[in-house]
Amino acid sequence: MSKAKDKYYELKGYLDRYMGGPVNDVSNYVTELEKKAEMFDEMVKCIATAVDLLGDCNAYYEIGEDILERAKKIQRGE
Repeated sequence: MSKAKDKYYELKGYLDRYMGGPVNDVSNYVTELEKKAEMFDEMVKCIATAVDLLGDCNAYYEIGEDILERAKKIQRGE
């Protein structure tokens, strides 16, 4: 999330410089991004719990593990 927030402020700074002054405040957009990031973090926790509950004996364990790894990569911004 912090990468997205940094990029937002970088873009806003650029727009402020080259658009003749401060552009409209879009802090609501940043707040919405923060909410979505929090929701994503909760989803990753839920997936991790599901993978733990499935255990090694279940055929869905590997699928859940793959989904969890992908979600963690997205979370880290990879």
